[in-house]
Amino acid sequence: MNKLRGVVQRIILGAIAFLFVVACNGNRVTTELATSTDCRIVRHTKGETCVPNNP
Repeated sequence: MNKLRGVVQRIILGAIAFLFVVACNGNRVTTELATSTDCRIVRHTKGETCVPNNP
């Protein structure tokens, strides 16, 4: 029974770690900035960013 409990704990810990990594992925674009044309595009080493003219 103790061996099964350890396996279950490892599976739960692995699932939590996986969800944490997926949730913290920074490759998302907000809809507001993606559809807004009232901004200026700033280019940088990680790509481009739409910076609002009136933040």
